[in-house]
Amino acid sequence: MPKFHIRYKISGARLLIAIILCISYQTLIARTTSKQYRNNYTQQEPWYLHPLSIQISPHLGLMMPIHLLDIATSKPVNAFLLTIGGRADISLLYPKRWIWEHFNCYPKIGLIIKYDYIPNTNADQKGHIVGSVLYLEPNYKHLSGWEVLPRLGIGIAYVNIPGIFISTKQNKDEEDSNNSTDTPDIDAFRKEASLNLIFDILLRYRLTPNWHLHFSIGADILPQLKNSNAEDDPNAAKIKRSIEIYTASLGCSYTFNPSKYNPTRKLGYRKSRIDLAYLSAFRKAKDFTNQTTPDNTQQDDTDKNDNKFYYIGGLHVQWSIQLLDNHALVIASEWIKDFALTKELEQSIRKNNLQASAMLGHEFLWGKLIFGQYAGMYLLDNAPRDASKRFGNLNNLLYARLGISYKITNYLHIGTNLKISLFPSSPEKRPLSVEYTRMEYLDFRITYSF
Repeated sequence: MPKFHIRYKISGARLLIAIILCISYQTLIARTTSKQYRNNYTQQEPWYLHPLSIQISPHLGLMMPIHLLDIATSKPVNAFLLTIGGRADISLLYPKRWIWEHFNCYPKIGLIIKYDYIPNTNADQKGHIVGSVLYLEPNYKHLSGWEVLPRLGIGIAYVNIPGIFISTKQNKDEEDSNNSTDTPDIDAFRKEASLNLIFDILLRYRLTPNWHLHFSIGADILPQLKNSNAEDDPNAAKIKRSIEIYTASLGCSYTFNPSKYNPTRKLGYRKSRIDLAYLSAFRKAKDFTNQTTPDNTQQDDTDKNDNKFYYIGGLHVQWSIQLLDNHALVIASEWIKDFALTKELEQSIRKNNLQASAMLGHEFLWGKLIFGQYAGMYLLDNAPRDASKRFGNLNNLLYARLGISYKITNYLHIGTNLKISLFPSSPEKRPLSVEYTRMEYLDFRITYSF
């Protein structure tokens, strides 16, 4: 074989070996760089080695007025009740890269075991609430010294609330007679399983990588989905049996295997934006045509609501500015046409169904997701006046909103908002139950952002 063929083969083999070594080296560099890049965003261990936290939080609560029977006067009353309780929860932090890239935070998913005891001395046969709630808690700075973050949860609870209230109006003779006789058999206010919703705002401080201190305020809502006594008692349908407990708690937590992954963020100028949204919703009209009392509950068929859903449409415009981390301040205004209001104003002189309001709020910014809490005040509102005159000039004046929106692009968002009336109007002069809040409707909106 000619020598040049042998040299050609040797040169080709050397070139092939060099190419293989170069490719191997570049592959090794790429894998190392990719691993380092991923480590900035996610923890690589299996889910069962992710940060696991156990938290204990005792709390005090105030239950909004519920409809009870005063055995001293044999009349129904609406009474506030105090609650003392606690929560124990276990949670898991999920530091995943795709979650970080989309929502700019890490989610914590947990399970709460909760208990509330009613120690109010005026409540006979002390009540209690025990339940379990699954919650979601977005963590924006899980390694920082302090952080403000929300917690939202849904679960189930067993409710046993007494139906008897003892007022201080009875004299000593009545007290002696009450002590000498048995308490009459009265149905409990609520004694059943219930849906349980929670919404908390937490202030968390990191003492060490393992130990954290928590302070929170929140709402514990137990709605009644169906009134079983409505068919037997015409007044039962008018009694508000949904339970609202506003709590304040101070607790601590311990984290096993705390995560060391803390992705760096680019610090830039304060970001501001202007949003213009069109919202749509439906709701039923309330009957303000016949003001009833507990002694006069019968109504003509013509006076009853038709149970139709009426359309609500409007514009929402807001300006927001990012102040600190993922917190933004919001100033907004709404202009809404409520066709259910037209039905409610049939017997009124005012027929305009246009509502205008100014709003002030706060938003959590989580990448493609925005969660906002807003308080609004009506500047123009022709809603029917409160027949009971319980709240003076506060009725039909204030409301709150909770909303969430998703960024399809930087300019186009879709979302939903829940509207809650504060100190709502009542069509009855002497309502059986007092409502301090009322969930009005859930709207859906499409937003263009400038």
